[in-house]
Amino acid sequence: MAVLLTSFIVLMILGCPIAFCLLCSGTLYFATNNMAMFMVVQRLTEGANTFTLLAVPGFILAGNLMNSGEVTDRIFDFCGKLVGHVTGGLAHANILAP
Repeated sequence: MAVLLTSFIVLMILGCPIAFCLLCSGTLYFATNNMAMFMVVQRLTEGANTFTLLAVPGFILAGNLMNSGEVTDRIFDFCGKLVGHVTGGLAHANILAP
């Protein structure tokens, strides 16, 4: 665990991008602990296989369908007419719209 943390901090001090620091320190950690490659792949896929992440593509699809059908324009116009006269009406319309 010390290898993981020290390599991450050293790479951050050297000015590497965060994604590169995470990749290199994780790879170094797996290499120093003599883990089998199938175990690395298994842990990576296990981390991405969560129920919460399953909803993300559905929300993106719903948003794209609503934008292409111009439903969002109608919703924001309606909410803007409801609270547009209030100070900060645009913020209130964004809260009311979903």
